[in-house]
Amino acid sequence: MLNVFRENLRHLKWILVAVVLSFILTIFAVWGGGIGGGRSAADRDRESWAARIGDQIIGVQAFQQEARNMEYTYRQILGSQFEQQRPFLRLGQAAVNRLVDREILTREAADAGLKVSEQEVAEAIMKNPSFQQNGVFIGRERYEQLFRGNEARFEDFERQIRQDLLLDKLRSVVEDSAMVSEAELREAYTRQNEKASVQYFVLSSARLPAGPPTEAAIEQYYRQHAADYPSGEGRSGRFVLFDLNDLASKIDVPEAEIRSQYAQGQKTQYTLPERRRASHILIKLKSDATPDQVKSAEDKARKALARVRSGEDFAKVAREVSEDSSASAGGDLNYFAREQMVREFSDAAWSLKVGQISDVVRSPFGFHVIRLTDMQPGHEMSLAEARPQILASLRRERAAPEAQRGAQEFAARLRAAGGDFAKAAAAAGLPVRDFRDFHRGDEFPSLGRQPALEAQLFSLKPGAAGEAVPLSMGVAVVQFLSATPGAPLPLAKVKERVRTDLVKQGRVGGAARMIAAAGGASDLASTAKRLKVELKSEPALARGGALPGLEGDPEAMSRIFALKPGETLGPVAVSDGVAMVRIVARPDPLDGFEAQKETVRSNLLAAKKDRLFRAYLQRLRSAHRVEINTALVEQVDRA
Repeated sequence: MLNVFRENLRHLKWILVAVVLSFILTIFAVWGGGIGGGRSAADRDRESWAARIGDQIIGVQAFQQEARNMEYTYRQILGSQFEQQRPFLRLGQAAVNRLVDREILTREAADAGLKVSEQEVAEAIMKNPSFQQNGVFIGRERYEQLFRGNEARFEDFERQIRQDLLLDKLRSVVEDSAMVSEAELREAYTRQNEKASVQYFVLSSARLPAGPPTEAAIEQYYRQHAADYPSGEGRSGRFVLFDLNDLASKIDVPEAEIRSQYAQGQKTQYTLPERRRASHILIKLKSDATPDQVKSAEDKARKALARVRSGEDFAKVAREVSEDSSASAGGDLNYFAREQMVREFSDAAWSLKVGQISDVVRSPFGFHVIRLTDMQPGHEMSLAEARPQILASLRRERAAPEAQRGAQEFAARLRAAGGDFAKAAAAAGLPVRDFRDFHRGDEFPSLGRQPALEAQLFSLKPGAAGEAVPLSMGVAVVQFLSATPGAPLPLAKVKERVRTDLVKQGRVGGAARMIAAAGGASDLASTAKRLKVELKSEPALARGGALPGLEGDPEAMSRIFALKPGETLGPVAVSDGVAMVRIVARPDPLDGFEAQKETVRSNLLAAKKDRLFRAYLQRLRSAHRVEINTALVEQVDRA
């Protein structure tokens, strides 16, 4: 590698720059070890692992380094918001997926005969902005100094550069087949630039009273509109669960290990922050609420505040007024740490004394009235307090790989000739759990919604059993037995949807009668005046845009763009009532197309290449046997 530098740079004037310490630290914080090479099946059972791809492993060290790299990157992007957003980033899952994808792609690149030369590696390093000052490479000697005394990290870094270049080549090969036709360009430009000038008004739900429909009306409406509630194919089958809690309960953990775990996390993991308990009344508000909607919500919150300050029971008012799921509990939110709530709510809660009630507080969720009911000062947990948590954690850590191994062996026995699901389950001492007519989005018996298990079920052929699927409560193996064709969902599953649709239908019917009595749709301005509603206008409504009062109604918005100038849509149910919309004019959406054509082509081609490569990677991944050390990954995600 360094010989290439000497050959390429011998005629350059070497630049020895004063690279600040923070630059060096950044380099060493970010460079990871990558995938430290494949290991044999014999070795893998003796070593810690984060993921297995066939007979090769991704080691814990490589996984932890990748997770640290990702954490560093997100900290730079999110700044002070990082800790609040961390639980949603799933850094452990993202890191292990990235490493698995890189290993699979590296294999594919090698199988395709792709290679990276020493010259290409050297040029990539010289062009890396991290090794340039004033746009010029810092020089071989300074580059070497950055790694002096750490040959292993130097080799890891250059191996990572080589692998990046190899994967770039593979990606280019895959993406070269992507093309954008003239028709696609025109369609994309039209979609981006199509606009319409519209007039409209909305009759609010308050003016269209609709009482709760009777059970008989619901059943009749469902019979008449059953086709509006279709289901896809239903699948029947069975599964077994290698339950983490069951396995964990049988695992003994030495006392010394519990004490060691406590000592390691005493000042961090087992130190509890101050927690507070509060009740609240919430009046919800959408992020794109109109000024009128904001005022209406705030007025409701202030009326609730006046009631509790006048002496009414807070819990009673919360049950009657609050729009939060906590209303049934009198608004009680139980105990929470400061960072668990949005800033506006926490600031208010931490400014109160026990028993005090806040003023109206606005947050991204709406308007709150908050009553502080208790405080728990932060403290360092004793070993006795922390013991149940530590014991449960250590037991689950040991149980997770045991569950994974058991489930994989179970699945392997089923794939063998003559594999019998019931016999294998009996041999493993596991109950078989049956399910019938399962549709996408349904819950598995005793498991609830499990998207990964659902995806496995719908990927199988009749009679086949799937691979081991890690779940939060253990590892499951499912077998697909038979299918039922798609049909309307039963009323029991869609009853609330039917009820809502029936109420909407009643409001639309009432609005149609009111509009007809006020002059009809031929002159919206006159009709709106007689109905005493505001006729609004939008001179340049974009496809995918929103009209005040029609927010959150994509179906209504899409129907608007199916109209021609002079045509009217409505009455149509929208989120806050019933609307009438007239198209006044629609300019040519292809105006300016030629001037923007190449920019549109570039953006469209980039998006198409990305989709193509993602689909390619997904196909590759499905062709490999991948196992994830879920206990290790979840440990990082919980950190």
